Amino acid sequence: MDGKILANLLVAANGATTQAGRSAPLSPPDDRRRFHAIRSQAKAIVIGGNTFRNEPYSRTPIPLYVATSHPPLDPPLDPPLQESGSTPLRCFLIKAPTEVVDRALTEQGAPILVEGGVRFLTTLIEKKVIDTFYLTRVPKRGDGNFFDDSLLNERYSLAHSEVENDTIFEVWKPR
Repeated sequence: MDGKILANLLVAANGATTQAGRSAPLSPPDDRRRFHAIRSQAKAIVIGGNTFRNEPYSRTPIPLYVATSHPPLDPPLDPPLQESGSTPLRCFLIKAPTEVVDRALTEQGAPILVEGGVRFLTTLIEKKVIDTFYLTRVPKRGDGNFFDDSLLNERYSLAHSEVENDTIFEVWKPR
């Protein structure tokens, strides 16, 4: 792992990042293996509200920070993170993605992993907040949440790329 703020995204051949609202149907076994290897190094995960509502984050074993304009009623908004038995540590914040990333980094230390969707990640790419961006390109076609990598190409450089079973794994660094 290289950097304090890591991000991970899977993109289908047509630029979609989801199939039927979720990324998992697009993810081949090689991607799942790499995803879990990256995640195992993180001290916290940062996502947006849409990702929280659409992906399975109920059993995340490390602190989870959610930037959302529609927080759930329970747990309370913006609590300090505390151990609560088998319940994952969660913090819902009505704040910009950069502020939530900063809070997670301050409270949990590095590295943190951003697993947010396209809108969430685009904000962080634009501001060059991400130190290492892991991008997986799969040959499948998705149906939603399309990623335009032109901003990534403008702000970041491809540091490494490899192909495994028709899946392209890329590592991007800020310019």
